[in-house]
Amino acid sequence: MIHDQPIVRSKPKCPPLRATVCRTATVLALTVAICGHAQSAEQNPVGTASEWSRLQSAIDGLQPTLGPTLPSPEQRMLHEYVDVMTESVSFLSAFWKRVGSPRREYLASVNGDQRLVTLSTHAKDYKKAILTLRTVADDLIRKEDHCKKSQTVPGPTASPDQVAVTVHTVKQSSEESGYTVFCIPSGWVGWPNPPIQRFNHLSSPTETKGLSPGEYTWWLKGPAGAIGVGDAPVGGDGQGEQKLFLTIPKKT
Repeated sequence: MIHDQPIVRSKPKCPPLRATVCRTATVLALTVAICGHAQSAEQNPVGTASEWSRLQSAIDGLQPTLGPTLPSPEQRMLHEYVDVMTESVSFLSAFWKRVGSPRREYLASVNGDQRLVTLSTHAKDYKKAILTLRTVADDLIRKEDHCKKSQTVPGPTASPDQVAVTVHTVKQSSEESGYTVFCIPSGWVGWPNPPIQRFNHLSSPTETKGLSPGEYTWWLKGPAGAIGVGDAPVGGDGQGEQKLFLTIPKKT
């Protein structure tokens, strides 16, 4: 479903965990990748701070390339998303220039957003393209908010480029163990070769894993196979640690 409500910069979307019935095809595709030891996110090529200029260049190409192919309502949405992404990229580029280069994994996440913008620019399905761009905009807003709030969080746990995430799996209000946990940046849902993050220790809880602030979609692998459990963001509050509780669907 296309999001047609305006983006609120100070409050990026924080969707509740929900069943992902509409993403069954993606779960099935990911099952093959999961079982086949797919390329992990850390293995993707990463550049330097020039990632920001490449991302902005991709954003600048949206309206002249994708814009003319869209119906009028989607053209207005595209215009808004371009403005939001441009503002976030401007802030993030200046922020990291001031405080120093972020971790390699963070730049990989930025590189992923740039690839998604490029894919959307040339997508044949304009609804898929608009939804992807909405998610990229949300991802950049969350990164921006996390950087801003990390400067005001007291103590050593604040981190602008990484959140130490520990995942708990819950079924019918009780913690249930024995699941392998996977996630991808939410913008990659429906696109080939997503950068998959895997928690190596079974839940629950998993080990603590460093993730870049952003929007994520989550899957579990248990006795019944791969299970889509929904979207849950990481970071946005400036904190360096986060406990994430994923609800297992009842019919598993």
